[in-house]
Amino acid sequence: MLRILILITLVTVGELAAEQIPLSSAKNWEVRGAAGKITWVELHNIDPSDSAVIHVEVLSRKKTDDPSEVKHLQAHVAITVEALQRSVVRPLRDKRGVYPESFDYGYKHWKEEDAAGKRVVCTTRE
Repeated sequence: MLRILILITLVTVGELAAEQIPLSSAKNWEVRGAAGKITWVELHNIDPSDSAVIHVEVLSRKKTDDPSEVKHLQAHVAITVEALQRSVVRPLRDKRGVYPESFDYGYKHWKEEDAAGKRVVCTTRE
């Protein structure tokens, strides 16, 4: 029984420590995705008009694929820092980014929608 309590405590402490890693410490963060794939977000920038919002690109590849075989799942997502912090699994060691053109296009479109009063920001992880 004592072993079980110690194990539960260690797992809980580990989870708390992972949650408190600042997002700014890494460019790429793993998020939950399909089995057999690695899915991650690449952090791009914090919204200049609202520091609680960060702009990301969602990427994926099969675990067995070459790291350069990247699939763009979502070119741009505006998400609250709080929601992103709840969604990330761990920082990725790979610091390389993808070409920014797809993100830039998606971000430009989001800014146009925002200016038209149609601001969309993800606030949950589902």
